[in-house]
Amino acid sequence: MGLSLRDLQEALYFILGKVLSVSAVNQITLKVQQQLEAIRQKPLSRTSEMLIVDGVWVDIQYTMDDKFKEDLSGHIRQCRQVEERVVMAVMAVWEDGSEELILYEIAKVESKATWTKVFQNLIARGLDPNKLKLVSSDGGLGLPAAMKKCFPIAQQQRCITHKVRGIERHLSYADLP
Repeated sequence: MGLSLRDLQEALYFILGKVLSVSAVNQITLKVQQQLEAIRQKPLSRTSEMLIVDGVWVDIQYTMDDKFKEDLSGHIRQCRQVEERVVMAVMAVWEDGSEELILYEIAKVESKATWTKVFQNLIARGLDPNKLKLVSSDGGLGLPAAMKKCFPIAQQQRCITHKVRGIERHLSYADLP
């Protein structure tokens, strides 16, 4: 997200200890994208009783279709611009305690409409909304309304990490006597 092939080439050098060609990095990137897309579309053969959901805000570089520039080497390249997006992730927690990322979507906003779309995607892939009992989340915008619409019997529980972060905002050593 937001890295050029040359940026990935440099990052992989520090991991692998050798330089991969831009073509090799591109092939690896395309293969990983195919695998991630397969995960996003895989039918769900069973339903977890608990989901962990969260929206994580990130900056993503997008190409601008109509704008090009010439780089220092004289190559014509598409211009890119950074846009803030939310990655809406859903993780299933299974009875044995194992976890599995079952869906992620990139959206412009975290809202009732976007969460509803995410949940309807899961239902279309085979998640049984009547077997889901608990959704742990940060209390993001639109989530309770989307849950009520898509998961009628599921309860929402605020993630303990987000609860602690919320409390920390109101505590400081300066407030102590």
